[in-house]
Amino acid sequence: MLKNKFSYEKQCGISVIIPVNNEAENIDYLYESLSTELEKLRIGYELIFIDDFSSDNTKEVISALSARDRHICYCRLSERSGQTSAISKGFQMAKNDIIITMDGDLQCDPVYIKDMLAKLDEGFDAVLGWRVVRKDGAIVRISSCLGNSIVNLIFQTKFRDIATPYRVFKKNVFPVNYNLNRGYHRFLPLFFNKRCNFLEFPICFKKRYRGKSHYNISKLFNCLASIILLLISRHRQSRGGSLYFLHNG
Repeated sequence: MLKNKFSYEKQCGISVIIPVNNEAENIDYLYESLSTELEKLRIGYELIFIDDFSSDNTKEVISALSARDRHICYCRLSERSGQTSAISKGFQMAKNDIIITMDGDLQCDPVYIKDMLAKLDEGFDAVLGWRVVRKDGAIVRISSCLGNSIVNLIFQTKFRDIATPYRVFKKNVFPVNYNLNRGYHRFLPLFFNKRCNFLEFPICFKKRYRGKSHYNISKLFNCLASIILLLISRHRQSRGGSLYFLHNG
């Protein structure tokens, strides 16, 4: 536990980063669910929607919401760039001290936000949503298990769920201007500074609200390729750099 107790209630606010691609039919419900939970906290917040060049009417749906809610920030990428680029753009736009990342398909239930934030108050720098109960298909679950095992073996870590999209962390644990390679969003905690004290928090990962999953077998191979690139990068780094941190829970 850190020496200086951290109170999210005393901070200027929360920035929720939500990368989306063709999620028009989920946006309204996601917005209502998020707003309901964040308003309960009685602190400032912003909802940063990063549109990864959607081909449906995602832009129109978010634009309509932003016209009546000042909490919404919207950015549409100029071409399909992937989730890593979308999250990186969100980091650059974020104005607040606390960052929350989540997917736009409502599998990340906003009801957990309050409890995850409370863990920061206990002295943690980051809280990762550990998907104990998952409503995903077999391929997704197997891929996740395989990815965790490989990362833990290579980087000598003990992650239960490193690729979780649901994260709550202090902005200062991650270099927001760091140039992440495509696919690295799955391994974001590896880039937290080495003094980052984090916790994996058990959550129920809900079934996708509407629409089809963006995950397919090709993404498994992309994930493995990203791990190989991470391994190469690690060997190029001097000892004592990032990719090391304190784990609890």
